Amino acid sequence: MIDLTFAIPFQNSAKTLPAVVASCFSQNFVPKILLCDNGSKDGCRQMVDYWLSTEHEQFKTVKLITAIELAAGRSKNISFVRYHLCNLVKSEFIFLLDSDVLLPPFVVSNMVDFMNSAENFGCLGLRCEPLSDHVQFGCCLMRTIVARKIKWQQSHTAAGEFRCECWHAKQEVEAMDLIVQYFPDSQARHLKYF
Repeated sequence: MIDLTFAIPFQNSAKTLPAVVASCFSQNFVPKILLCDNGSKDGCRQMVDYWLSTEHEQFKTVKLITAIELAAGRSKNISFVRYHLCNLVKSEFIFLLDSDVLLPPFVVSNMVDFMNSAENFGCLGLRCEPLSDHVQFGCCLMRTIVARKIKWQQSHTAAGEFRCECWHAKQEVEAMDLIVQYFPDSQARHLKYF
């Protein structure tokens, strides 16, 4: 039994979220899924509410929360939402997944086995288009205890270059003397680009 929770923040993701949640259910274990609505205005929240109101056995392991709104109803940034989700998850592993990233079937249990093969893995990401120069934390497996230690910040350099929360998270995990790398055997699909 894999003790893992998929943590999926969403905002206006009605077109992609059903396929992403289905890809979580296409793994070879019964997943726990924690969905976080970050101020959707496209009916996505109502769609998830409907899923959860059905008697379908599949949705018994799905939980929905709402990100705390900022003043004037503005939504929280993704850094805060990731921090919030990491602190809510109680399972041994957390799989951070964006609401527009489709997982290949049966890959997550292989990732857990790969991560357990060495104690010094901190994060194992799946590549998805467009490729970046660092592991993106919108499609990655972590031990929850490690994910809770990340500050999940964003910044700009003195030269004005933007540093996303993924770039900072990678630096923080590596500062813990843990490895951050891509899983070598599979690739996710970023629905925004297809």
